[in-house]
Amino acid sequence: MDMNWIDEIRDPEPRKRYIYNADDYDPQYGDPYYREHSTRADSLWRLYEESGTSITFDAFADESRQTDYRMETGALRDFFNGSQSALSSYRNPMGGNPPIEWDIDARVRDFAERMGDEYTSLYEQDTTSIKGGDFERFGAFADNHLDFIRALTKARGMDPISSDREIGAFLNTFDKLAAMPEPTPAKQEKDELSAGACDPADPLNLEQSSSYGMTR
Repeated sequence: MDMNWIDEIRDPEPRKRYIYNADDYDPQYGDPYYREHSTRADSLWRLYEESGTSITFDAFADESRQTDYRMETGALRDFFNGSQSALSSYRNPMGGNPPIEWDIDARVRDFAERMGDEYTSLYEQDTTSIKGGDFERFGAFADNHLDFIRALTKARGMDPISSDREIGAFLNTFDKLAAMPEPTPAKQEKDELSAGACDPADPLNLEQSSSYGMTR
């Protein structure tokens, strides 16, 4: 796969995130989850019908609003205090919903997820996979693609690449992506398969990838 898309990545800008938005809870015009007579299977209206309560739907929705408000504001306090909360997550294990979200390219998020899987695999094998020249290779890449490294750090929950194993996971992820075949357009792939061509996704049919250095 052509990895030149990395050159297109820019340091992500923060985007507005509502910690709590009261307008979402309007039973007529708010978020679809909270609307009265919603047909969604996971809607608040469905929970209201199944609860058998005697209160009105507006009152039922208001109780939900107050509960969410307490959880969101409590999670925000915990975030700034550096403590865990009911809304803690893998991205931010010491807080709740972070007050800042980043406008991160989907390809960077995909890279971060693959890198996380690679790191887990290396950890389970009790290895770093570091070879001679890998530190220099990573350092040269970081110097030449600082925006991508910054975006990746933010996609990893503000977790910079610092350990030997993280560097190994990064390089392995890059090399595996670079060795993947280019995506085939759906129509072209259909035509090839209907003509009896070999399945391009079959690992037995993959061509040997050329060596791809991270510095050019």
